[in-house]
Amino acid sequence: VLTTTLFHSSVNPRISLGFGTIYLTDILLIVNLLLIGIRSFVESDFRIVKTPLDKPLLLFVGMALFATFIAIIYTPLKLRSSLHEMRIVSNYLVFFVVTNHIRDEKQQRFLINGFILLATIVGGAMILQYVLGPSVPIIPGRVEVLKTAGERYSGVTRIIPPGYLMPFISFVLLSVILLSDDVRNSNRGLLIPWALAAIGVLLTFKRQLWIGALLTFPLIALFTKRRNLSKLVRGSMTILFVAVPGFLFLYAFTGDVGPKLINSSLVRLTSLTNYDDPNSTLSHRSYEYDYAFPQIAAHPLLGLGLGSRYRPLVPGRDWEKYDGRAYMHNSYLWIVVKAGLLSFLPFLLLILRSLYRGFKYWRSVPDTRQGLYVLGFTLAFFLVLTTGSWASPALMEWGPPPAIGVMLGINELILKRTNLTRPSFYQRKVV
Repeated sequence: VLTTTLFHSSVNPRISLGFGTIYLTDILLIVNLLLIGIRSFVESDFRIVKTPLDKPLLLFVGMALFATFIAIIYTPLKLRSSLHEMRIVSNYLVFFVVTNHIRDEKQQRFLINGFILLATIVGGAMILQYVLGPSVPIIPGRVEVLKTAGERYSGVTRIIPPGYLMPFISFVLLSVILLSDDVRNSNRGLLIPWALAAIGVLLTFKRQLWIGALLTFPLIALFTKRRNLSKLVRGSMTILFVAVPGFLFLYAFTGDVGPKLINSSLVRLTSLTNYDDPNSTLSHRSYEYDYAFPQIAAHPLLGLGLGSRYRPLVPGRDWEKYDGRAYMHNSYLWIVVKAGLLSFLPFLLLILRSLYRGFKYWRSVPDTRQGLYVLGFTLAFFLVLTTGSWASPALMEWGPPPAIGVMLGINELILKRTNLTRPSFYQRKVV
């Protein structure tokens, strides 16, 4: 997770081999996965942790890799071209590292706190990058002047680091805790990382994440229901106590920087609905479907193979410095086209099973904070799937898969320690 936050894959230590490049993170993942099997043989008290997500995840990754090797054997696809996307899919296996190497609540707390800390660092670095502007890049990824609806906004910097999804996940998780748990001193300390995460989400100028952030609050109210109404009110007042003065300060005391940021954000958000405009996001990317669907019809089961090109060069979409023939904005379409239905269907089962377990059983967790972790991570995953993956390839980019693997792994660890057939103290109390 650390290597996919503020670090681009290009700075990852690597070993060049004849068929491609192996990164240090690849070796670490493989070693940690092998250690699970080794420890189960040499340590008498070590047992492999089994969860309901294991088989769907293994089938998803296994079939995606199998489909790719078949494509390499029978089509012009080269292994070197496939390694990047194979690495992305394999990074979901971080889930097993979490479920099998995290053995107690102390290690789990360390992992969660480290996750929030990394998200806070990403948010803080994005703020610093915004102050410096695009002419002085200090973080990898996209650092550029905002362009939306055919208009450039000088003085407004769009920042998308490799770990852009971590501030969003942290924002949702901390919102759940702040709005649902008792307002204690320990919770007030979460306001700073919550604010930095919120600003980080804003500075990506990814509208799907903005929509997800806005939906967070009504969804929290929906899942916690009236039984937590007083906590919701107190938590909302605490958040507003920080957010409103910050908004007013940004608008009134930052010269033209604050108003430009706010105005450009409003224009970008509203432009999402203007499909008739050829410069709008949805209209601009619709051509990808015209090439993707015929490929699905021709290769429904195994797809074209990870790393393959699914379309020709398109004038106006590709140019000298950009070749997007292997790129798609829709995460689900990407998986179906490249890995086929035999990989996508297990992935769909993984999604449905993880969401079902998280939303159904978070109240069964005896410890309130642990239950809120489950709700927060499940809600973040739900929002990434529904708002962050249809018009953005979040599920098939370098940064998000390890973070998603950690989220799902933490949830399963908490639920594994919970008797899901017995009401928790929280449930008995509200009844």
